[in-house]
Amino acid sequence: MPALPNKPKAAGDDRNLVTVDENYLAPGLEDQLRLFWEKNSRLVIAAVAAVVLVLLVNEGRKYLAAQHDEEVAAAYGTATTPAALTNFLAAHPDEPQAGLAQLRLADDAYNAGNYAAAHTAYEQAVVRLAAQPVGAPFAARARLGSAVASLLAGQTAEAADALKKIAADASLPRAVRAEAAYDLAVQAADAGRTDEVTILTRQIMTMDPNPNGPWVERLRSLQSRPAASAAPVVSAPAATPPKTDAAPTLVFPVPPAAPAK
Repeated sequence: MPALPNKPKAAGDDRNLVTVDENYLAPGLEDQLRLFWEKNSRLVIAAVAAVVLVLLVNEGRKYLAAQHDEEVAAAYGTATTPAALTNFLAAHPDEPQAGLAQLRLADDAYNAGNYAAAHTAYEQAVVRLAAQPVGAPFAARARLGSAVASLLAGQTAEAADALKKIAADASLPRAVRAEAAYDLAVQAADAGRTDEVTILTRQIMTMDPNPNGPWVERLRSLQSRPAASAAPVVSAPAATPPKTDAAPTLVFPVPPAAPAK
């Protein structure tokens, strides 16, 4: 039997071979970019489209938020009556202005002599304002209003305890602490507790040592007033109580009727 011829080796495909020697020049930057684009153009386009979409969504959210803030601010600015403030609270209970609206309602009740209602409204304002980053001074003001309203409503023990806590709280504004201490001093003076009046007077002057400050004249008149002969110190308020020292004007700080621009 004749021997089979050897199978010829398959010839290689030399069409795409490039001879690499000292004369070979590597592709330039332009060629590299072209090759990269040909291989990854779809991926690049998709990534850019995704980034643009995210930017558009964020800008849309910012625009809607700004529009919402303007609408809420306008609604708050036009709420000038207790009824309007109540409606604003019902429509925007979670907005930053809700705490200020609640504080204004409490002030309205206080100024009308409805001290029990004012006490409740001030307590609600404390909760709302404490949750706001810039609400701390107004929350302190609401705490003071709650204590004084409770005092004028006849809850003397509860009010005295609240006023003592306010006066001792170093985190609160000095004006609020001094007012709380002064209200305690008034009660002590009416009850004839002169030693307590002296201690509270020193405490107030420590908070505000200015010899020409607003407390000097108030403390002088307090020390010269006679002790009350009747008890309780604070009686239940009348429907329209007269303006006396028993109902101090709450002036620090006053909640704005409209947001500052």
